[in-house]
Amino acid sequence: MAQTRSRVTIALSSLLGLLGGYVDTICFVRFGVFTTTVTGNIVFIGRSLLVLVTGCPRASDASVSPLCIADATAQLRYRCAVVCSHLAGVYAITLLRRRLGSATLASSVVPALSLLVLSADLIPAVCWSLKLGPLLSEVRQWVILLVAFAMGASYFISSSAGGRLNASAFDVTSHSHKAIDFLSTLQSSDCRVGLSPTARHTACQSASIAGSMCAGALLGAIALFSNPFCYDCDGDTDDSSWLLVPAAVFLFGIFRAHDGRLQQPSDRAWPPSLTEPLHAGCLGQHVDPQGIQ
Repeated sequence: MAQTRSRVTIALSSLLGLLGGYVDTICFVRFGVFTTTVTGNIVFIGRSLLVLVTGCPRASDASVSPLCIADATAQLRYRCAVVCSHLAGVYAITLLRRRLGSATLASSVVPALSLLVLSADLIPAVCWSLKLGPLLSEVRQWVILLVAFAMGASYFISSSAGGRLNASAFDVTSHSHKAIDFLSTLQSSDCRVGLSPTARHTACQSASIAGSMCAGALLGAIALFSNPFCYDCDGDTDDSSWLLVPAAVFLFGIFRAHDGRLQQPSDRAWPPSLTEPLHAGCLGQHVDPQGIQ
């Protein structure tokens, strides 16, 4: 039972990481922002501030300076809005968790989250069909805030303490560190009593998330440059696509499976005291046999 739960948890974490890498690649290539791993936006916010402070020509070149300042200000405002939208998704989920509890939170909110991601493609398509040309570019840009909100909420659901996945499914850096630490532990001469199931599960989950995020980014790049869902495509920079529709469907399926498969252990299951090994292993605490009465 415990082994099956562990495998399902790792599989769902991997799928969520795959989704995160895909969405981040789509949003970064199309609009220059990250909606999933939003810390990358901080670098671009700093660059925009630097341009405003030191990079723009001064009053001596009045024909260039206003354009430079306006562009840097627009980029700064947009990236700050994406970060705030991501955090707003986290805040909304914390409020809902207090109201709904955590048992079925994912499946309760995933219809709304999937609709937000879907809207990022649907709203521009409606504007295009209504021939709202002057507004289309701006609408296409700002609907990414809906994706950032949904991905922020998804991030928190996966990483919140006590959650069923209990691992930030979009944090490649920390999971890469955990996986490498596990590999170094396996090579340690102090590892004589084996590793606890918890340590093995954490390491496998971390490695799978890191690998899945990279695979998702590659999948997103392939979809962008071999786009089978393109409309209004004439080779310029305002081409439209339905690339976020699969992401919305995928997100819905992951969180429905999250609450449908990861049930609490049955009362008839063996107690942990009989299934956990006596020695916690290299990543846990060693039990002193002389201290056992």
